[in-house]
Amino acid sequence: MKKERIKIIGDSLASGMGTSGSIITSEIIASCNGLTFHRREGGCGWAALLTRACPNLEIINMACDGISSSEALLCWKQLYRPSDSNVLLMLGANDRKRINGMDELFSNLMQMCELVKADGNRPLLLTPSPASAENEARPDRIFKHRDVVLVIREVAKKANAETIDIHTELMGRDIDVEALMRGGDGNHPTDRMSELVFDCVFKELFKKGLIR
Repeated sequence: MKKERIKIIGDSLASGMGTSGSIITSEIIASCNGLTFHRREGGCGWAALLTRACPNLEIINMACDGISSSEALLCWKQLYRPSDSNVLLMLGANDRKRINGMDELFSNLMQMCELVKADGNRPLLLTPSPASAENEARPDRIFKHRDVVLVIREVAKKANAETIDIHTELMGRDIDVEALMRGGDGNHPTDRMSELVFDCVFKELFKKGLIR
């Protein structure tokens, strides 16, 4: 029986950066505008946990550390294949650093959803995991994660696409974000935060019928 395929296209919040055992490899998975993006493997990121928990799924993680939604769109043909039946898009964290970042994010995600749906495939928009207050207050964060969440909700509405609202789900729980992110850089999920993100994604994929 053929496995259901899930393609993950995202940034370092999806690659597993920041978790224990995570390493960047020499394998190049995308390049554009003079930038080269290498595959990250191992670790305890939510995507790695999902892969281990769902042997019945073919999960391909093409998340690139540091990539913006504009760069992901430029690299689209390297990251996406028409055979990718379910595409999890987790982008926007790096768009926070750009003056027109949220406008760009909206336009880029709209185009990505249209491209995925044109092949008869299913786009799922993921909001970012929570960051620490200190990280959100950094001067290079022109926008906040909350701004990214609002853009993703609007794209989902306009493009008639599904969402997995990780940020809202976790912020609505009785958790101590600062404590969970302690020991990391405040932005990339620690092992403990990744477990909660995995739990959220797993449950939503189950509800949507991708996990049986």
